[in-house]
Amino acid sequence: MPKQVRSKRSGPARVATKRAATKRAATPRAARAAQGQLEKGVREIEKAIADVQQGLARAERRIETDARQRIRGLQKEGHAHMRTLEEKRREATRLLGKLSAAAGESWEDITKTAQTMINEARTTAVAVVERFRNVLN
Repeated sequence: MPKQVRSKRSGPARVATKRAATKRAATPRAARAAQGQLEKGVREIEKAIADVQQGLARAERRIETDARQRIRGLQKEGHAHMRTLEEKRREATRLLGKLSAAAGESWEDITKTAQTMINEARTTAVAVVERFRNVLN
């Protein structure tokens, strides 16, 4: 009568037969070695995948950090340019007030001077906007 063997998982009792025992013994040594090599290869691939995932995570963190630093720098630069433009606007307003008081009826001189100041401010603003567009592309 065949011997009953209980598994440690407390599943149903299994009967070991000569046929099952001979199947295990019949597996050639070369086949078992090949299977072992395949399993080892699979483990190595799993390790390589884990390494790649860790490398990607590190690269993402580095890119995010660099992007945050770059954004802060661009914000500082943008604020500086805005202060410059505001100063030019205030200067133009002051100059226009002085010119209108001094010029009396000579509005042509006032408009030429104001137009010059506006063109300078516009050129500065366009240069700032273009620079930021180039940075973002």
